[in-house]
Amino acid sequence: MSATRLDASTTFCDTFASADLARETAMSLNCGEVDALAALLEAHGYPASADYWVQCHSEGHDEGDEEHPRQH
Repeated sequence: MSATRLDASTTFCDTFASADLARETAMSLNCGEVDALAALLEAHGYPASADYWVQCHSEGHDEGDEEHPRQH
């Protein structure tokens, strides 16, 4: 990965690691989007933020919806 891409990816993760942003936004995303975001956050050293995004997103699920792999 080029330095520019790495810098951009790091800045993105620094921004999206915010608990406030997760609470305000996570239910607006679909499951695949949240899973991709969580994987990126975890890869950049934010595993707790990744879990929180999935948790906030899952609060909008209906009963019987499939759980995310991170929820086990």
